[in-house]
Amino acid sequence: EKKSVVMHFARSDVRVPVLRYRGTELAAVDSFRYLGMTFTRSGSMTAAVEHVVPAFHGGCLRVRKFVSEHGLVDRPHTLLWLTKAYVIPASMYGSQVWGTGYMKEGAEMACPLQTGHLCFLKRILGVKRTACNWSVLRECGQEPLQFYWFRSAVRFYNSMIGCNSEVKKGVAQGDLCHAWCRELLDS
Repeated sequence: EKKSVVMHFARSDVRVPVLRYRGTELAAVDSFRYLGMTFTRSGSMTAAVEHVVPAFHGGCLRVRKFVSEHGLVDRPHTLLWLTKAYVIPASMYGSQVWGTGYMKEGAEMACPLQTGHLCFLKRILGVKRTACNWSVLRECGQEPLQFYWFRSAVRFYNSMIGCNSEVKKGVAQGDLCHAWCRELLDS
């Protein structure tokens, strides 16, 4: 009972029934964390993205510190490799939840995490903040963050479809009905 809460994903004018577990009334909340992801009543994934931003900044800080301690400040290619190795993986936590909404055309750069990623890359390159985002990503050999998740999801799906197990193939086919797949296919 201590770890269970109730969150109603609906309009605020809807009366939420009181739920009990073993006689104890469960607390009604407006947000909760599940497996490290923050969910809100509105269903907005903004809170989930904002939860990952500190880990992203921590990765950036570790890379800058390493480069400074080892006298690699004048080697931008080293910074870019370290970014791919440490910063991008730190920003991928929960990307299957928050990344889907940014896969739509025109929304690629709207993610707050992507803004931080681009600022970091522009600092490495020494270009103005107004430099074209796509050009900066291409120059650095990187993609928008949610594309890394999408690539890994496609690889995973392809390996499931191509395996010898009929059970795994069936699970992969069933996953097509899952919400994040539908959202991608509908866009």
